[in-house]
Amino acid sequence: MASTDELGALGPLLEEYEQVEAQMADPATLANPQLMRRVGRRYAELGRVKAAADRLSAASGDLQAARELAAEDRSFADEIPALEEEEAAAHEALVKILAPRDPEDAMDVILEIKAGEGGEESALFASDLARMYGRYAEAHGWSVTEMSATHTELGGFKDITLAIRAKGTPAPDEGVWAHLKYEGGVHRVQRVPVTESQGRIHTSAVGVFVMPEIEDDDEIVIDPGDLRIDVYRSSGPGGQSVNTTDSAVRITHIPSGIVVSMQNEKSQLQNKEAALRVLASRLAAEARAKREAEASAQRLSQVRTVDRSERIRTYNFPENRIADHRCPVGRARRRHRIVAGGRRGRTPGRRGERMSEQTMGTWEVAAARAWASARLAEAGVASPDADVRELLEWACDASSQWALPTHLDENQKEKFCAGVSERALRIPLQHVTGRMYFRSLTLLSVPGVFVVRPETEVLAGLAIDEAAAVVAARGEARVVDLCTGSGAIALAVATESVRTEVWAVEKEPEPFALACLNRDRVGACGLHLVRGDATATHPATLGFLDGLVDVVVTNPPYVPADEMPTQPEAAADPHAALYGGSADGTEIPVRIMRRARTLLRPGGLLLMEHSPTQERVMREHAARVGMDEIDTAADLAGRKRFLRARAPKSAHSSASMTQ
Repeated sequence: MASTDELGALGPLLEEYEQVEAQMADPATLANPQLMRRVGRRYAELGRVKAAADRLSAASGDLQAARELAAEDRSFADEIPALEEEEAAAHEALVKILAPRDPEDAMDVILEIKAGEGGEESALFASDLARMYGRYAEAHGWSVTEMSATHTELGGFKDITLAIRAKGTPAPDEGVWAHLKYEGGVHRVQRVPVTESQGRIHTSAVGVFVMPEIEDDDEIVIDPGDLRIDVYRSSGPGGQSVNTTDSAVRITHIPSGIVVSMQNEKSQLQNKEAALRVLASRLAAEARAKREAEASAQRLSQVRTVDRSERIRTYNFPENRIADHRCPVGRARRRHRIVAGGRRGRTPGRRGERMSEQTMGTWEVAAARAWASARLAEAGVASPDADVRELLEWACDASSQWALPTHLDENQKEKFCAGVSERALRIPLQHVTGRMYFRSLTLLSVPGVFVVRPETEVLAGLAIDEAAAVVAARGEARVVDLCTGSGAIALAVATESVRTEVWAVEKEPEPFALACLNRDRVGACGLHLVRGDATATHPATLGFLDGLVDVVVTNPPYVPADEMPTQPEAAADPHAALYGGSADGTEIPVRIMRRARTLLRPGGLLLMEHSPTQERVMREHAARVGMDEIDTAADLAGRKRFLRARAPKSAHSSASMTQ
């Protein structure tokens, strides 16, 4: 049997296993995805301890029984050596599991790759490293998500941020951090760049930063007041007249000066959440660096200057080897086994390969990306890189950038070029691809129907939060979306809210038909679509719901009559979805306010999007129709965009609805 000293920590761990097992069955844990993931990871870690302890206990029991039987019957003595070996193996396995490990070994990883010295060649090698880590992750069954990237003209990366995550709850020694935590540092490459005409070997450097992804750390508290959030191209007034196709978000943590930019997710809110995760990981790395003097800056010590001389590994393409400079004895490996393809370095047969590719009609994705970005930038598209990413995924029918092929075939090339040409004519990206993104939804988009804006995701979030509060208080909620258009807001509420019934009203035939298609596509069985005038009172649209609705949410036409669209893309939206029917754009919004006032139950909430320039006048109109508790919420860029007003909680109202 194992000694008590060696296995002294076993008892407390088994007790914790029972506690965590009970916590896994707790409804509060099941209702919190982040907590469930953290508890599940700990359960998996302790499960290995429990399994190893059970194995040792069973082996010791069998050995003891065999010895007792052998005292009476010598035939059992032959089994004792094998049982002793099994007990020793079980003991060794348990001791190995109980050995202290890095507590973060089982965590997922945020990996940043930044080009250093070497110019364009460094950026090209950064893309090679990104592909290398992507294939390494794929070989281990991990998922790779490109969180942000800055491309160069030749298809390289100035910088790229990847989230690499294990599936399920891996054991500590099988976690992503356990495998990749030593990859941080300067990676040096020696090869003939594609930009070199004389055949000379150049040495370039790329910085790799590796951080565990922090999901929930009590020590990392981010005060929203310490954050400055910028939405790309949001310096203008914004609103319906700005057809945005880029939902990029930049977060600045003012106390530390850390800046995180995210643009690869399909929605503003998703980019914000991704940026906050990266920010939390960076703050945790800095906090850990302060606690651990010997490790010094977890992130910053990995790469200080991205200089060629400050390297951890060298990739030598002419000699086809890799040398790790941290080993006492330089260990070299064949380069092609690690950096598959090595497409940036010239080899004797590379010219023939390029000729063959052109003959077969294929097109390297990096070259296609560079060509398309340049063309869209020349056409005046404000977000060429973001648009090219979407067009590539659309042309290749890929779910993400990591699902793209290395080369476009003939059909993909033709589809991609046609899409880029249409986008260069300033046709809205959503009309080119036939799809648009809203929060977690992928919706259909067709010409003649208003393209939902990224800022409106915040409005939908306000409605979802209010519905959740009503459900918590009363068990169920009713939400009405007036002027639903493509159905984006209503679908978001219907799919993200529990025990919530949603009605959506649209007058125009084309948007109503599209909303029906989107409802069927998403499968929102709790959404009722109604064809009618959102402001009608005789007979009233949704008259059977008067006085019974908890939330009315609306993104109505509100653009002033004399205001022209600020972007060519906005001209593709129908006028009926943009203009508010009066010089100041408030006629239709006020009519909707009156209709919402009759729909809402006492204390029910009206949420309405408007232009930041209309904040004061919308609040005044809300007061005139008899609403209470009037205020204005801001979008992610801090612009006052969303009217919030409640129906009076008593029959007495300070103002008449007809005023």
